[in-house]
Amino acid sequence: MGKWNRFDYPDHCLVARSTVIHKTAVIGPDSMSIKVDEKQKKLIQFEHQGGICINEDVRIGPLSVIHRATLEGKETVIKSGTHIGTMVNIGHNSVIGHDCVIVSGTNIGGSVQIGDDVWIGMDVSIKPHVKICSHAVIGIGSVVINDIDKSGVYVGNPARYIRERGEGKPL
Repeated sequence: MGKWNRFDYPDHCLVARSTVIHKTAVIGPDSMSIKVDEKQKKLIQFEHQGGICINEDVRIGPLSVIHRATLEGKETVIKSGTHIGTMVNIGHNSVIGHDCVIVSGTNIGGSVQIGDDVWIGMDVSIKPHVKICSHAVIGIGSVVINDIDKSGVYVGNPARYIRERGEGKPL
């Protein structure tokens, strides 16, 4: 880990020693969760009480943000071997599987579940509460608004299946 990593809630963050976090990455800030204050009739920020667990051999690039879980006893989880590029946002309560690659500029909403060995291209947006199965590939600039329950390559807005992973191609 870099000497200057910013951990907003270090007592709620578990980070494996073999993880590399770029010095400008932010681990553990509150997300933009809001609730209505009934007395004052206005929106207020919802204070997050959960944690973050980052497993071994994870790489987190510059300017990436991983948000802590919303409720105590819950965690945002990044599993071993995952590589996260520059300026990636991972929302609260999300679980990212083993050996995933998430390329620069990707925005992952809260409570997203991503399986193992998933490749996510540059500038992908994933709606909150979506589930992506293991071995899927999401193409550059795609917008995932529905669950992906079959491995393969997905592209577009909304993301749609185009072919099996492999098929003579590198992915």
